[in-house]
Amino acid sequence: MIDPEIETEPKPRITRTHLILIAAAFAITGLAWGAYYWLTNKDAADYLQAAETYTAQGDTRSAIIALKNALQLEPTHAEARYRLGKLYVGIHDYLAAEKELKLARDNNHAAPDLPLLLARTWLALGQPERFLDEIPVPDGTQPELAAPLLALRADAAGAEVSLQQAETLRADDAETLLTRAMMAAADHAPERALALVDRALGVDTRRAELWMFRGDLQRQARQTAEAQTAYRKALELEPDNVAARIALALTHLEANALEPAAKELREAVKLEPNNVMARYLQALIDFRQARIPDAQAKLQQVLKLDPDFLPGHLLSGAVNLALGNRNIALSHLTRVVDRVAEHPQARKLLAVAIAQGGKLDEATRQIAGLKDSDDLLTLSLRGDIALRQGDPATARRYLEQATALSPDNPNLQLALAQSRMAGGDQEGAIAALERAAELDTDSTRPDVLLVQTHLQAGRTAQAMAVIDRLQKARPRDPLPHNLRGIAHIANKETGRARASFAEAIELDPTFLPAAANLARLDLMDKNPAAARGRFEAILAKDPRNSRAHIALADLAMADENERAYLDHLGKAKQANAKDPTVYFLLARYWLGKRDSAKAIAEARSGLDATGRGEFHEIMGKAHLLNKDAIAAANAFGKWVEASPENPMAHYHLAEAQHLNGATSDALRSLDQVLALAPDLAQAIGAKATLLAESGRAGEGLKLAAELQRKQPQSPAGFVAEAEILAKAGRYAEAGDVFVKAAELARDNRLALRAHEAFVRAGQSQRSQAWLERWLAANPDDDPVRHSLALTQLRAGKLEEAAAHYEHLFNEHPRNAVVANNLAWLYSELKDSRALQIAEQAHKLDPDNPATLDTLGWILVQRGEARRALQYLSKAHTQAPAAPEIHYHLAAAQAAAGDRKAALASLERLLDGRQTFPQKAEATRLFERLNLKTSVDRSLAFAKTHGT
Repeated sequence: MIDPEIETEPKPRITRTHLILIAAAFAITGLAWGAYYWLTNKDAADYLQAAETYTAQGDTRSAIIALKNALQLEPTHAEARYRLGKLYVGIHDYLAAEKELKLARDNNHAAPDLPLLLARTWLALGQPERFLDEIPVPDGTQPELAAPLLALRADAAGAEVSLQQAETLRADDAETLLTRAMMAAADHAPERALALVDRALGVDTRRAELWMFRGDLQRQARQTAEAQTAYRKALELEPDNVAARIALALTHLEANALEPAAKELREAVKLEPNNVMARYLQALIDFRQARIPDAQAKLQQVLKLDPDFLPGHLLSGAVNLALGNRNIALSHLTRVVDRVAEHPQARKLLAVAIAQGGKLDEATRQIAGLKDSDDLLTLSLRGDIALRQGDPATARRYLEQATALSPDNPNLQLALAQSRMAGGDQEGAIAALERAAELDTDSTRPDVLLVQTHLQAGRTAQAMAVIDRLQKARPRDPLPHNLRGIAHIANKETGRARASFAEAIELDPTFLPAAANLARLDLMDKNPAAARGRFEAILAKDPRNSRAHIALADLAMADENERAYLDHLGKAKQANAKDPTVYFLLARYWLGKRDSAKAIAEARSGLDATGRGEFHEIMGKAHLLNKDAIAAANAFGKWVEASPENPMAHYHLAEAQHLNGATSDALRSLDQVLALAPDLAQAIGAKATLLAESGRAGEGLKLAAELQRKQPQSPAGFVAEAEILAKAGRYAEAGDVFVKAAELARDNRLALRAHEAFVRAGQSQRSQAWLERWLAANPDDDPVRHSLALTQLRAGKLEEAAAHYEHLFNEHPRNAVVANNLAWLYSELKDSRALQIAEQAHKLDPDNPATLDTLGWILVQRGEARRALQYLSKAHTQAPAAPEIHYHLAAAQAAAGDRKAALASLERLLDGRQTFPQKAEATRLFERLNLKTSVDRSLAFAKTHGT
């Protein structure tokens, strides 16, 4: 929405330093000429003659080289030193000029204007005291020399007497007139200043400095054509005058003639590659032409050359705002405001950055009291702040004023549409969107928003009209066809939608949005293979399309095929190693699997590849999985450093500090959260629980109650109260409050916390009733269904538990835990489907001791003990401390006829003092096997001895 207009440069300063110092020295090149003179065996006089010829031709560089060659032969040649110094003054290389002119003076050169040249040089170098000390104006000095020296002394010392003396000696001296003109300009009398400089030009038309001053005065008076003429005249006299090039570029910039400005700046940079102003203005042109990354690169060079160049920091702030680098923009803009507190442009842009960070009151304070409060940027900023504060009426008022100032700004029209939509004025929003679409023919965003607005209002015909117009303007663009397909879906015309999406794909076989829409339709038709084929077709055309790989990964996860999910994400990473989405998905997957090492590895790779600070969040959460709160706090601390304005970074840091036992630090971090987001209920609730933990339970409960009063629809206050009650051992009360929180948030995690609290209060029946109630209202809540099934299973309600597991199995046939539990229940209920489901669970997770044990035990019960042994032996190896598995193995050994192995297993199992549900059965089996062994031994003895 914000479309800032940056001040291009400081206003012209009418001082002699400005006239002399704008251009710095440039490096002398052209060594080929020097080689030529050495080879021709010339003497110093020849070089001086050549220099004079080059000077007459305007070839200053060659003249300088010739004079240097003369000085190689005769280092004390005073005339060569004088001429070289004079040339350096002409190209504004004042350090070199000072050296040569002093040497000419030391070698007694008698040129009348030598003192004048030295005076100008010292003034340009900011050393007026040297001029005043070393260049007197004795009585009897010729008027043509005395008058300009006196005028320069007046400039150096602010001595009106000296200027009057100069005017007495020579009223029409160019230096005297220039000094008077500068004084008039300083007194805000530009017309008198211009008249005086014109008189000076009447005396000396070949002095570039006078033409530059005339150009500055006319530019300040907005007389662009006249200013350009003056600057061009200066360039005719001094083709290498960098200041004139920059000044001419500025006149073009002010007229928005960017190409002529760029041309002048290219010439300036050729002459002086490290000229800060020239480089800065090139960046400004890039910014105006929306070449934002190019502008950023040039500004980095500018600030490397001059780290304190405030216009560079101001433009860097605007550039980084445009790039979305809000924190970097804040740094640059704060630097400007710290140095120039009342700079309106910097304060407005700083307010934009602050508002984007959510500190709306601070942003409002930043622009309070600005004089030009009715300018475009301020009005649009006030509108943005009001919109963010949920005040669409105020936002609309400001944005309508802004659009009146700039009716052809499509971004403002889009913002106005948003304010009208928020205020319920759909017709007004559509009108603004239509205007934005008319203005911004390069972007499709206004048209897309217009189509969406019509479709949300059920105006399919109007949406189609917008699409028709867009398609006519962009006949080879797949976007209109994709939009048409969406409109057909809104109209429940699935066949037509498919045809439109197919047309989009025909225009661009790699157009992912249309492929994704077709895939959704395929999934609705229960055809996942066709959905996969959409993205596989894109990859056939564009193998490095990481987004297509990610789409295939999403399909694999929907099918609960985790191996394929990881495979596709791995391919997406290979296709585009800079795509942060891949690293986020992989890291979060491993977090979900509680594999902290892999989660940290992916997050670290993502951070290295993209520099995104959010990866510190994932690393912190992974460390928490490892119960390494110190490492977690370190990771979250780095996230805070990368995103100091992100309240959630401070919140997670507080979480880790709390786990480290640093309650005071955690409370300070939560205070920082609340400074950034005062109404963040999550942080207020956390603070309440921390206060309780630090022995201030009363304060904590009071804060929780206050939060409930202020935000009655937020669960955070109730969660905080429940946590405090639970920590105090008041589980039944805590369960009641968790119930309120869960119902407000519709969050199954809170529902399960209520269930846990009731269980810990010894109210298992109430716990089960609560889960049943929740599930009746949320029948698709599978985690709660699973908890209810486990609760019923433990209570011996096997048929009810089996019914829930059947539902879960139908929804998640590839979930090994669900399949295993259902198989076990079927086995207990003597259901013939037990073996089939157990085999499926084992296939899904072949190394899990639980699935191995279930399958093995079912086989034992079916009389297939020998086959069961392979599964039960492996299960016991995987979980040697699990007594139930150990018992099942012994029973299988006994059923398979290996009494010796069974007795050994049972002896080891029963030697310990551990209890387990099958202990009585194990004891009876041990006794029976022992008895049978004794009987067998007796029979064998009798048979052997004939008794």
